[in-house]
Amino acid sequence: MEKQLERIETNLLGVMEMVAEIKEDMTIMKEDIAVLKGDVGILKEDVGGLKLDMVGVKSDIRLLRSDLDSFKAEMTGELRLIRMDLDEIRQQLDRLEKRTKEDADAAAHDILELRRRVDELEQQVKHLQLANI
Repeated sequence: MEKQLERIETNLLGVMEMVAEIKEDMTIMKEDIAVLKGDVGILKEDVGGLKLDMVGVKSDIRLLRSDLDSFKAEMTGELRLIRMDLDEIRQQLDRLEKRTKEDADAAAHDILELRRRVDELEQQVKHLQLANI
C-alpha cells in the first residue's frame, strides 16, 4: 500500500511540475504578447498614412486581445479546477493513511479511483500544454 501511495505521490508531483511548466509557458506567452504589442506599435508608425487600413488592424488587435483574455481566463479556470482536484486528492490520501488494516479493501478501491483521477488530470494537463503551443 505504501508503494502505491508513493506512486500516487510521485504522480502528483509530476502533475504539479506540469502545472508549474504551464505557468512558466503562460509567462513566456505574456512576454511574447508584449513583444507583439510593441511590434504593432511600430507597424502603426510605419503605416500612419493608411488610416482606413489601420482601422482594420486595430479591430484585429482588439479581437486578438479579447481571444487572449478569453484564453487566459479559460486556462486560469482550468488550472483552478486542477488545483482543487489535487487538493481533494491530497485530502483523500491523508484520510487513507489514517485507515486501519480492516479498511484495506476499501482503501485499495479508493487508491484505484485516485489513480484514475490522476490519470485524467495528467491528460488534462497534457491537453492544456498542447493548447499553449
